[in-house]
Amino acid sequence: MEWNKTIRYCKGFYKIERENRVIAANILFGNNVKLSKECFELIDDCIEKKVKVDEYFAEYSFEDREYIYKLIELLMARQIIADGNSLEEWEKKKTVSLKITNRCNLRCVHCSVDCRPDSDKEELSTSEWKQVIDKLDNKYIAGIVFTGGEAMFRNDFFELAEYAKEKVDVRMTLMTNGTLITENNADKLMELFDDFSFSIDGADEESCGKVRGKGVFDKIMRGINLLRQRGMVDYSVSFTELKINSDKKEKFIELAKNIGAEPMIRRFETYGRGADNKELLEIPDDSRFSPYKIFNEELLEMKSIPPHLMPSCINCDAIQNKYAICENGNIYPCLVLELDELCLGNVKDIESLNDFFENGKVYETEGYKYFKELHPCTSSQCNACPAKLHCTQCVRDVYLLRQRADKKEICDNYAKVIKKVWD
Repeated sequence: MEWNKTIRYCKGFYKIERENRVIAANILFGNNVKLSKECFELIDDCIEKKVKVDEYFAEYSFEDREYIYKLIELLMARQIIADGNSLEEWEKKKTVSLKITNRCNLRCVHCSVDCRPDSDKEELSTSEWKQVIDKLDNKYIAGIVFTGGEAMFRNDFFELAEYAKEKVDVRMTLMTNGTLITENNADKLMELFDDFSFSIDGADEESCGKVRGKGVFDKIMRGINLLRQRGMVDYSVSFTELKINSDKKEKFIELAKNIGAEPMIRRFETYGRGADNKELLEIPDDSRFSPYKIFNEELLEMKSIPPHLMPSCINCDAIQNKYAICENGNIYPCLVLELDELCLGNVKDIESLNDFFENGKVYETEGYKYFKELHPCTSSQCNACPAKLHCTQCVRDVYLLRQRADKKEICDNYAKVIKKVWD
């Protein structure tokens, strides 16, 4: 690698210090590297002074330079630092999820937002959604995700998707249950969308039927196959692990492999209809809050974890790299953080979404202040905790933890075990 360049911290950089060590991270991706405080301070000083790397370390011995350069290469590979002369595309643009409806043609037993065909939640009209799309600029948007409910359940779904394709012209994703895909609309879907995400929650008719309804599995597979016949390549299938389908998880992964899809395993959330069916669905374990989930057997046996084997840390790009606009125009950090306390405002009251997010207006909202207090890296409750970088990968987990009576016991146990990352 050429070192005749300056370096800088990437968007999402965060560090935590303990005694003579530093863990440097990109908390948007969960990447982190452990290094000595002495080495970090040298790299930090090089960045701060905006001096080219080869010039800054010119007086160091060959062995010291080689060691530092390897650390810099590792930090660059983990997207923690980068070339000082340019920004990566992911640092410039955000992905926007448009939850255009809360209505859905299915009544899945685990639905966290209680989607149903007759949902009475307020929805933006066709013209109002077009006004939202008008506020999106492809200079600042990396992609658009259409979702619901079931996005295709809206009569104007194709009108809105075509409008977005014409006006913004960025990568478009459709999150769908796949049951409304037909011979008549499959070609149009392939014209409009670059990738697809299908919710299955089973591996066959029996397991899917318990969650999504009788006959749904065949409809989903028919929809997927219609698009595969037309050249669909980029797509995923998802499976929410529940008490009534957990024995099918491996079979689901095998199904995904057989049809060329990326398998996504999701956790059950006890909200909406899922809360009503909690006793039927929830798997009786507490693995969500187990500190051992981030350590594989190899790491547990190590006395000291080397820099290149650090386990993934918090992985949350909400607000920084993505946000969601829901059916009534309310804006949230992301789809899984669609919580009243985290509402960032309503899109109808915002003239420019770019100004709102890039020029700091979002930071003035009560929703952002609540988000900041939830995020382990910025929360006053987590300030002194040595485990705060590795306690979770999603801010939603922190929200759920704080609803529990035993949260202090869980946090103390986490901190005790996670201290191993400093060894």
